[in-house]
Amino acid sequence: MGNKDNKTNKGFWIDPEIDKTIDEYLGKSKARSRSDFIELAVRNYAQSLDKEKPDADRIIASIKDFEQHMASVIFKLAGELATMELIIADTFYNNMDDKTLRRYRNSGYEVVRKRKAPFDFTEAFAKVKADREKPDDDDDDGYGWSHDDYD
Repeated sequence: MGNKDNKTNKGFWIDPEIDKTIDEYLGKSKARSRSDFIELAVRNYAQSLDKEKPDADRIIASIKDFEQHMASVIFKLAGELATMELIIADTFYNNMDDKTLRRYRNSGYEVVRKRKAPFDFTEAFAKVKADREKPDDDDDDGYGWSHDDYD
């Protein structure tokens, strides 16, 4: 195991049955001496005790799962917020039907997917105004995707 110069000499008592077990397994182990065998046995036993503690990998995995869950929740909240801003902006511009509401919901989530910065009311109002000035198309909501993809 380690260099003899780095070790300390300890005296301790061993049960005769344990002494026979060391002799029996010494030849089957990687140990070069009885001291090496005992050192390996203690290290293995210490590792088994460590396994009883919460595993760092399990904790990290739990944190990552929680992070993914929170990212999903935050994304949904951001999409709802963008949707609400678009709806509010539309009420100032008048007349909202179900198709328009669905379009704004899709648009709100698309804004969240594409942007890293907040989407504020001024931008929402400008977007609604620009949408209202475009000609109506049944298959396309003006943002490059079909309503059928999001129903």
